[in-house]
Amino acid sequence: MPRHDRKGEMHRRRVRRQKLAELRQRYAAAKTEEERASLLAKLARVAPTLSPQQFLATVKAPSKSAGTASPG
Repeated sequence: MPRHDRKGEMHRRRVRRQKLAELRQRYAAAKTEEERASLLAKLARVAPTLSPQQFLATVKAPSKSAGTASPG
């Protein structure tokens, strides 16, 4: 039953992508180094083939001017 295997693989990929997106948001919002270290440890469990450098390259820093409009 090849389709069943493929369906499971696609589900795992989709869930992994969602978890990585959540980890990116949590990492960007983390205030302490301890929080960041624990999130990187979780990253190693969720996506072992993804290096911390690759993960950090995709993390967007939270913008400090998110709610303010520019005057001009």
